Amino acid sequence: MLLNPLFVIPLLFLAQALFWLLFMPEVPTIPGVAPRYESEGALLKWFALFTSFVIGIATGVIAPLRGTRSTDSAVPVRTRRYMWRLISATLLVALLGEMVYIRDVMANPELLKRGFEEVNLAIVGEEVRAQRIIGVSSLNNLFVLPVALLALIAMDPRAPGRERKRATKLLWLVGLFTLFHSLFLAARMFMVYFVLVVLGAYLLLNSHRRFSLKALLSVFVLLIGVIWVGELLRSGFAYARSTFQDLLSVDVQKYVFERLIQAYVASDFNNALVVLDCVPSGSLFSTTALASLLKIDASYSDCPNWKSSYGTVNVLALWWFDFGYWVVLVGGIIGWFIGFSYKMALSSRAFGLSSALYLIVYPGLFSILRINYFGLSIFLLPAATWFLAFVVSQGLVSLRQRVVAK
Repeated sequence: MLLNPLFVIPLLFLAQALFWLLFMPEVPTIPGVAPRYESEGALLKWFALFTSFVIGIATGVIAPLRGTRSTDSAVPVRTRRYMWRLISATLLVALLGEMVYIRDVMANPELLKRGFEEVNLAIVGEEVRAQRIIGVSSLNNLFVLPVALLALIAMDPRAPGRERKRATKLLWLVGLFTLFHSLFLAARMFMVYFVLVVLGAYLLLNSHRRFSLKALLSVFVLLIGVIWVGELLRSGFAYARSTFQDLLSVDVQKYVFERLIQAYVASDFNNALVVLDCVPSGSLFSTTALASLLKIDASYSDCPNWKSSYGTVNVLALWWFDFGYWVVLVGGIIGWFIGFSYKMALSSRAFGLSSALYLIVYPGLFSILRINYFGLSIFLLPAATWFLAFVVSQGLVSLRQRVVAK
């Protein structure tokens, strides 16, 4: 159930709306957060777009699927070798992108020291992002694909023991690297993506069994912990210092909680209502990774009622801003893709590209509450690589079949 987008999407989207209803104050206590915005027209539009999105997901889930293989069959040796080569290549490219991304920190460690001295690690992340090289630095986002494949090997009881151990060690190594990236570069979502991919693999490979409540609670606590600690390092430190309080004081923890709720969870929905009342740009790609490459200058922050200093917005409003009323079709198509990738993974439940695709999609079910995940490099790069790997694998299979036939 926790893997099924027909359960996850309605739960998260309606929960976000409920958080806005219950916790979004008329006058926010966090600086930079816009006042509560209420609009019947925007709410109706949000509900209509939400409905078309869910219908699209349902259509994908019930779509016919051909050519599936038994989930009890072992993964062929050739397939495992191909996947290991894919893991090695994508990890290497992702590491190269990461080295380029953090090159300023490596060349000038004083930057990290400054972040600690000023009790604000966010400045390190801002400095690094300001110096990123478009198309190169973002290659670190490719890490999602090898993590998905490693998680599938590590948790699949049918995989050879030696490969499972190797995958587990690599997964821990990538996880630790991701944790450091998240905490010290003010990029906590990287760790959230990592945890969600691993969780998705666990849920997928155990979808026919009763889930371990202890394991699921552990993952939930880990996710909350990463988000909380990330915000504590990002804003809690600065607040504690400015108010001369201990970092672990009740008042500082209350501030972090209010900031997470007002500036992010509820604010993302509040911002969405503002954008849904705005005239769409029709630019198609202004909220995607292609905006800078295509030199699109349209921005939802130019909407007449926009007052927030926090730019994250529920994806339904982002799609509306880019596509206007065509969003009903676009949302349905993206929903279908999500539903179909889920069904494809569920029919396989094994180490392979069919399962890996949904593990790339899975973090997006959570991220689209605040960003256009499926239009950003964190999804586009792994998905494009997945598609290329799939085409190559099918070509190799066809080539072997022709050789055998001769």
